[in-house]
Amino acid sequence: MDTLWQDIRYGIRMLVKNPGFAVVVIVILGIGIGATTVMLSVVDSVMLRRCPYKDPDRLVCIYETTNPERTSLNFNSLAGFRDLRDQQHVLESLVGADQWNGIVRTSDRTEKTRAHSVSEGFFSVLGAEPVLGRTFSAADYEVDAEGVIVLSHDHWQHWFGGDPNAIGETMVVGDRVFTVVGILPEGFRWVFQGVACGLWMPLSLERIGDWRRDYRGLQAIGRLKPGASVEQAQMEMDLIAGRLAQAYPETNAHRGIKVVSINEDYQRHVARSGKPRSLVTLLGVVASVLLIACLHVASLLIARSTTREQEMAVRAAVGAHRFRLVRQLLTESILLAAIGGFLGLLLAYWSIQILSALRGQMIPWHFGVGGLRSIPWFVDVRIDTRSFLYAAVVSLLTCVIFGLLPALGASRMNLNESLTAGRARGQVPRFHGLRSMLVVLDIAVALILLVGAGLMVNSYVRILSIDHQYNPRNVLTTEFNFDWDHAPEPQRRLAALREAQRRVRLIQGVQAVSAASYSPVTGSFSTPSFQMEGHELVEGGVAVPWTAVLPNYFHLLQIPLLQGRYFTEHDNKAIAPVLIVNEATARRFWPGESAISKHITSVPRGDSEPTVYRVVGVVGNMWHSRYGPNTPEFYLPYLQGGYPPEMDLVIRTASDSKGLALAIRRELTSIADDAMIGPVMPLEEHVAGLFSSERFSMLFLSAFAGLALFLAGVGVYGTTAYAVSLRTQEIGIRMALGADSSDVLKTVLRQGLKLTAVGMIVGVVGALVLTRVVSSLLYNLSATDPLTFILTALLLAGVTLLASYLPARRAARIDPIEALRYE
Repeated sequence: MDTLWQDIRYGIRMLVKNPGFAVVVIVILGIGIGATTVMLSVVDSVMLRRCPYKDPDRLVCIYETTNPERTSLNFNSLAGFRDLRDQQHVLESLVGADQWNGIVRTSDRTEKTRAHSVSEGFFSVLGAEPVLGRTFSAADYEVDAEGVIVLSHDHWQHWFGGDPNAIGETMVVGDRVFTVVGILPEGFRWVFQGVACGLWMPLSLERIGDWRRDYRGLQAIGRLKPGASVEQAQMEMDLIAGRLAQAYPETNAHRGIKVVSINEDYQRHVARSGKPRSLVTLLGVVASVLLIACLHVASLLIARSTTREQEMAVRAAVGAHRFRLVRQLLTESILLAAIGGFLGLLLAYWSIQILSALRGQMIPWHFGVGGLRSIPWFVDVRIDTRSFLYAAVVSLLTCVIFGLLPALGASRMNLNESLTAGRARGQVPRFHGLRSMLVVLDIAVALILLVGAGLMVNSYVRILSIDHQYNPRNVLTTEFNFDWDHAPEPQRRLAALREAQRRVRLIQGVQAVSAASYSPVTGSFSTPSFQMEGHELVEGGVAVPWTAVLPNYFHLLQIPLLQGRYFTEHDNKAIAPVLIVNEATARRFWPGESAISKHITSVPRGDSEPTVYRVVGVVGNMWHSRYGPNTPEFYLPYLQGGYPPEMDLVIRTASDSKGLALAIRRELTSIADDAMIGPVMPLEEHVAGLFSSERFSMLFLSAFAGLALFLAGVGVYGTTAYAVSLRTQEIGIRMALGADSSDVLKTVLRQGLKLTAVGMIVGVVGALVLTRVVSSLLYNLSATDPLTFILTALLLAGVTLLASYLPARRAARIDPIEALRYE
């Protein structure tokens, strides 16, 4: 123990004696370890952590199924949930949440939000304790109880600015007044949907009759009794499903019940809500940068070990064993790794704080905000004990990688040569060769990262050049919605929309105003079934998304007309139903013939009658967030429909449209006080949001590839400069004997370019193999795109050539007399 402490004290003295060396190594390690810790924490949070509710190993999700394989998971009916709660015995508790969209009005705003009605005991089962106020009591579930709500932490900040006096405030939801009684903790979010839940209210099952057995919108979550298993719960639910099928054959025949571990369900939803697998690729990128950092540190330690060779030789001559020398050098490496790990942990903490702040600004308050992200919005990324463990493990690995090899090399020496005057300047070929090998690996890894970044940049440029079949420039969008359950009569909705069109059109700078049931970015959620003329009848019909639009919608967005005509003001209820299809529909159902005048029949639901539509136009395929550009889509004239209460306004302006947002919102708010007016945003921002995940991956990979390029240049410069310092006497003698400075320049450059050439050959081979990992992230681009390989290779060659030229120029200017005096 005493000798170990002696090694530590000696190591600290050596680092203090060489502060420049220590700072460079610590900073390089800190960057590499910090970046790796951040990515490991992100991957752990997204792909490895359990569901973020209390004791999730005992929680299960219960679904209704409609197929024998139980792969079709559906929500439960309210009456069926009540039966499950009353008949089951294997669960300690069973709670449910019925989700719906509501219009919320406070003193200063009207917004649409996702709301949940929850059964008694919901928050206690999930382990959510309020940070302010309370959750629901038994009295809140009584039939004649006053309306109370609990707010999520995010929406408390959003609606009330985090004011603690929000408890007791009233909010109008639909046509009822509710009192805020509690605020949920910041980390509690409902994770089984793509939208942040804004408020929660009690769900009284006593008011639910059997007539609600055909409405299936409630998600059930149960907590297993101690010692009970998912298999036991499944067996009991099978028995209950059989009893319900016999008791209610009209609604429960051929329906089963599936019990799923909440952790399994959570991971399924994470995979569906984002692109978590791309994080593995990004983790590989960060690990590559860490590898480059380790190679640099190893190279620096090797260079330093040559200057300490006489020291090691003297210690060996006076009796120090080789193991003792290796331990001393490893102790110094451990000190560097420990300090670098601490710095890396600080950098990781700051980075995750910034990441959390940025992600907090991107919470999806309602559907249609943004697209898929690498990190799902509801995943909480944080620094905790696992992050500390990651930093410690990475620091230990880097210590072994960069410290062991130089220590073993420095401990193997020839005492006669090392103690001979003039040999201490590092004329040790094995060290020079080892440094050269490290630089070659450095260049190879840098080239792989550069190729990957080049592919991502090339792919993103191709994405930006996509023809969306509409012109989003100088176009604003906003929601103009009424609550479905409490919407005004259809004629008033139409009058309000027409008035909104008229008033906004009068604003200076506005050129045209139209509306659609869904924005051109969001895409339709409505996928009813249809039968196509000329095709055999399909049971249940063909599901096709549709959008209701005003007549000037296509003109405003400049959507190309391929056949037929656009809608006009005459396409109203006075004429037979018509519709417009996109090019994908025409090609799929009527290839080689005109789609104009074809008939499409809607499949009726319930007691409704089928509607026969005539195709009057074919337009280009639009790119939406919810389906690709080659998906069939219908457009129905709004004037012929039932005037849906939710519409998106699209507004074309003469120039930069951002300055008009306030005026537009003011006009819309004055039209109907019960309408929800969404944020007025440029359509181009929505379009950019469709590819936020691709943009993030491109920027991330490019940033680290740039860092790798910089480190590769530094590595070549350091190795070349080190070689020049070793050959100072030789260069002086050659110049004294008549060698020209250009010859010296070429000789030194040749050495740097040789390392670059070997490293690039290795890198190209590695890139051909490893860049296939990013092939799933590329759009319309091969992972072996030759142009990308050539351009990135030229960029790397240019940087390394510059790095070799600087010490080569210095070598060419050596004074022979000064060089001959050089030790």
